Amino acid sequence: VAFRDILPEALASRQTKGSVTSEFYRGLRQNWPAVTNLFAKDCKLAELGIIEPQVVLDELDRLDMGRKGAFSTVSALVANEIWLRQVDCNE
Repeated sequence: VAFRDILPEALASRQTKGSVTSEFYRGLRQNWPAVTNLFAKDCKLAELGIIEPQVVLDELDRLDMGRKGAFSTVSALVANEIWLRQVDCNE
């Protein structure tokens, strides 16, 4: 328990994890154009042959409709795409 001395007692002693699902869906809705644009054009993950953009866009559509989906995978893909674009800009 490395952070016990700096965390509030309520956090340090809790035995369960919280869910980020509602925050994920809210963030997806609020940032829909930006998120879909990551995979709609100039997608670095697609250029590297790692993903098929249409598959990701289809999954985003499912998530946008509130259906259960692979939100942890989509979240990781978004993070990696943004990272690759930043690396590309810095070269």
